[in-house]
Amino acid sequence: MLALEQNWRTKDVAEALGVSAPTVALWRKRFLEGGVDGLSDKQESTGSDAELMRLLDAAERTVSKRGFCATRISDIAYEAGVSSSSIMYYFDSRQETLVRAMLHANQRAAVTFEQQVLEGGLSPLERLAAFLRRVLPIEGSQRDEYLLELDLLAHARQYPEFIGIWDDYQRRWIAGLASIIEEGIAAGSFQPSEAPHERLAEATLAMIDGFGYQLAVGATIVPRDAMLDSIADYLSRQLGVPVEKLRA
Repeated sequence: MLALEQNWRTKDVAEALGVSAPTVALWRKRFLEGGVDGLSDKQESTGSDAELMRLLDAAERTVSKRGFCATRISDIAYEAGVSSSSIMYYFDSRQETLVRAMLHANQRAAVTFEQQVLEGGLSPLERLAAFLRRVLPIEGSQRDEYLLELDLLAHARQYPEFIGIWDDYQRRWIAGLASIIEEGIAAGSFQPSEAPHERLAEATLAMIDGFGYQLAVGATIVPRDAMLDSIADYLSRQLGVPVEKLRA
């Protein structure tokens, strides 16, 4: 709040404190509404949190349908059923709104992956099979996530800061897949790979992304099942696992 009072931008405050820009906007709103008492960390989640999530969901849907360049703040406001000023209350700029939509989608995907695959009480082999089922997009939110990623990468030359966002996101997925491989080898479910765990995870994610982007834009040369077969066959040979187990 002190930094904002000194005319810092929301983005600059977020970067300095290591939090997200919407988090800064949310606490600014609480301060304006409740003063110092509104900043209590014992305070329960308010409607502002739900409103922010609703706006991010609307931004995600809009950008995935229209694309980064064609999306205006008014389009997101229309999708959310609010005014453009309501959008700008939480975000400093159109660019920040669109980037936060992408991060929102990816964060949700990563959390879902961790809950369903990493923390689901499954064996390493079951986790690996679940991972393959989850990552290639189908209609709905998974496809939207890939479309948002494509837009982000397409604008990386104009906005170099996007690369850092992309790298952080990829590291999270690579670490998750590498942990499955490492646990499987330790448990005797997988044969040791010639490549380090992280390198095998990187190569697998590269295959998945290449196929995933094709699916997201509607390419039909390689069907989704054939893509899954190719990835499963690669991991089967690397880890000594029957391919049918990975496709279960």
